[in-house]
Amino acid sequence: KVIGDRLLKIVRFQDKTVTDKLVANRAEVHLNTKQVIVQENIELKSIKPPVQVATIKIIWKYEARKVTSSKPVKLIHYQQGVTITGNQAEVDLTNNIAYLRGGVQGNSTANAAKLYSNDLTWDINTQIIEALGNVIYEQTNPDLNLTGEKAVGTIHNNKIVVSGNAQDRVITEIFLE
Repeated sequence: KVIGDRLLKIVRFQDKTVTDKLVANRAEVHLNTKQVIVQENIELKSIKPPVQVATIKIIWKYEARKVTSSKPVKLIHYQQGVTITGNQAEVDLTNNIAYLRGGVQGNSTANAAKLYSNDLTWDINTQIIEALGNVIYEQTNPDLNLTGEKAVGTIHNNKIVVSGNAQDRVITEIFLE
């Protein structure tokens, strides 16, 4: 076990190519389990997929490229301009998928779209999200809000389908100028 209690940088290579870069204030490296417990001001940047993870505590299984956090997390796709936050997250950088739970919010800088839900699964490569539970989708141009139980689609280009269930139908609000 190796412990670092100062600002540190860890770079992960696959062959001779950089795959991930980690910066944090504290880390505990467990070489036998191939994982790092990282705390305080964490920024993990993956090159492929182009995603940045920011939070205060994660467990990074560096060989498998899996990140888990029970603390609030922000994921940023720095090429598409999509940001998704949640109270907990599991990110599999090898399979390009992220699962977020609790108070999930997604937004796109390209079109000011916003999505809120209880849980969300994000396919990072295709940008397809599946949001479940108390879904609210907001967009501009045209201004509209959709409320339902489930949403599937891509937030960066406003292609979202919101659905309800037998008890709760979808509510649509369109705002005209």
